[in-house]
Amino acid sequence: MRRESRIFSPDMPFKIVCLGVGLLFSLSATAQNPIRVGVYGGINLTNVLPTESHSVLEPTPVGPDREGKEYIEWFNSEQMGFQAGLMGLIPINDQISVVPMLLYMQHHFRYDVSQRFVDTLNPDPLVHDQRFRHQLRYLQIPIMLRWDMLPNRFSPFVQAGAYAGLLVDGQKSLDERLLPESQLPQDNNEGFVRSQSGPGNDALQSFDAGMLGGLGLRWRRNILEVGLMVNFRWELTAPVLD
Repeated sequence: MRRESRIFSPDMPFKIVCLGVGLLFSLSATAQNPIRVGVYGGINLTNVLPTESHSVLEPTPVGPDREGKEYIEWFNSEQMGFQAGLMGLIPINDQISVVPMLLYMQHHFRYDVSQRFVDTLNPDPLVHDQRFRHQLRYLQIPIMLRWDMLPNRFSPFVQAGAYAGLLVDGQKSLDERLLPESQLPQDNNEGFVRSQSGPGNDALQSFDAGMLGGLGLRWRRNILEVGLMVNFRWELTAPVLD
């Protein structure tokens, strides 16, 4: 029996936007200093950690003619997505602020599986390579507590908090290559053909939540603030259904 999630509905993104805007205004009403509102954008590097023994993301058992799943390293273009949205800065005092955000998040990841078929009548084995690609898109509301180390125009800062969100869309695709071992190209990226692609929501959780923290640098003058930050996110909800 397949368990289906009923958390997500077509009007849920609108509800999240209203919740985020309402939260921003409620926090600003209690702040003694003026609130700052701005735009946010950046890149996303995703890493998948298989944890369940029967998860669809669990590495395949390794046999004499079969390699296990190989997850692509973090710093790879196929693991890179983007994030963009709105953020607020609600000062509690000169150096401590509450930072609510409303973000559109995109996560990409890929894993590879390879099988080698040996035929006693053919000395040249067949090699079957598969590449599974997943794209996940979320609407998320992070809320962080930020500490500016200096009250000056230029200051480093650290921040930590939590986030919650909903899955908006999921896509998956499969590229395959089946060739005799002697004909495998030197470039391991050649010879693949897209065999399947389509929606990938069925096996995914609709709700998403976790912790995040990071550090950054900001420059501020009057109402203008420009900065760079690096955040590490740890998802506490499993992305895949049981």
